[in-house]
This record gives sequence, structure tokens and C-alpha cells, in this order.
Amino acid sequence: GPKKMTTQATMLMASYGLTDTMAVNVKASYLDKKMEMYTMGGKDTKTTKNSGISDIYLSYRYSLYKSAYYNHFFALLAQASLPTGDFDNEYLKQPGLQLHNGTGDFTYGGGLLYTYRYDDIWLHSMVSYTHMLKNSDDYKFGDQTQFGVALHYTPNYDWMLGVESDTVYYEKNEYNGINIGNTGGTRSMLTGVTSWRFLTALGGNFNLRLTAGVPVYQNLNDTTMPNGMQA
Repeated sequence: GPKKMTTQATMLMASYGLTDTMAVNVKASYLDKKMEMYTMGGKDTKTTKNSGISDIYLSYRYSLYKSAYYNHFFALLAQASLPTGDFDNEYLKQPGLQLHNGTGDFTYGGGLLYTYRYDDIWLHSMVSYTHMLKNSDDYKFGDQTQFGVALHYTPNYDWMLGVESDTVYYEKNEYNGINIGNTGGTRSMLTGVTSWRFLTALGGNFNLRLTAGVPVYQNLNDTTMPNGMQA
């Protein structure tokens, strides 16, 4: 059984505004993962490591409405991912080690975004759904439904300080059409964020962004064991 898991990630993200109403975004990461597992009935531990490039995530935003005073925004979100990350059969029983490295197939989804601005304070909200396809190894990660809200303070043009919260519901992963125990459930995170716009050039902005998050809720779906106990 799992004892502790840590992840370090380096992310590259780029955004481009096609017009005043349309924008595209691309994101990719390099991840280092380490999972400590209990063995021998909990008497010993074993450490497994995995690292590599993640899937590439693409998103498209289309502004459905913006007020004349630029304080209300409502947008449509479309998302997809390309299977550039490595999906490894070695970790079929440890999906956490490869969940963000590679799903093995394309994913797609969509959602809605709403923003309200009052002076230097921005309130952002989002709801989205992501459908995961079964890959060539007959493994399917659970579909995801996400709700998010963020409060950002922009004291000047270059700085942003904020707090963000999101809750994601994961359906169970499947292997050969059978649900996998200890997958799925609901997870909530609370994250502090700051961003510094250090350069405006080439028609765009370059930012450094720092985030620090803590899990506030996690509920894995129950799994019935052969002896009737729950895990």
C-alpha cells in the first residue's frame, strides 16, 4: 500500500490572443515522481521513481460576453491533450506514478469561465469536464469534473497576488473494463499564488509565477475487499 508520494514539476506555458475574443494556450511539464510503498505487511518500505515529459495540454477560450466597462467577462473553454507523455505498464497498479506523465491517448473536454472585476480585485470562476479515452493498453483514466474559484489582487500593472481553490471529482480508472480500487473520488486544493510581469516585448508579456498549495479534502471511492472490509 502507498505511504507517501512526492512530485516535482517544471512547467512551460504559453498563451496567444488571436483576437479580442479568442485565445489559445499550450502547457507542458517535466515531472519527477517518487512513491514510498509499504511491503511485508507494513514492516518494510520500497521506493519507486518515475520521471518524464507530460502530455501536452491545449486550450481555447472564446469570449461570449464582456461588458462595456470591462468588469464582467463570460467565456467558453475547449480543452484537449496530446499523448506525448510516457504511459508505462509497469505502473498499472500504481496509477499515481504516471497520472500526469502520460495517459496513453487523447483527452478532450470543455467548460465555462466567468470573471468579475471590482477596482483592483478580480473574481474568477470555472466549471469544466474532461473525457478520457481508453488507450491501446485497455487502460482508461477516470473522467474529471472540476469546479474552481480564484480571488486575485492587482495593485499595479506588474504584480498579482491571490488565492485559488479548486475541487475535482475523478471517476474510477478502468483496466480491461474493470474499475480499479483506490482510484477516483474527490480532491480539493487551496493555493496561494503570485505573479510578476518582468518583461513586455514582442507584442506580449513574460511572467514569473509562484504557487504554494495545500490539500484540504480528499475522499477516495470505497473498494470492497473479498472479506467484506472496505479500503
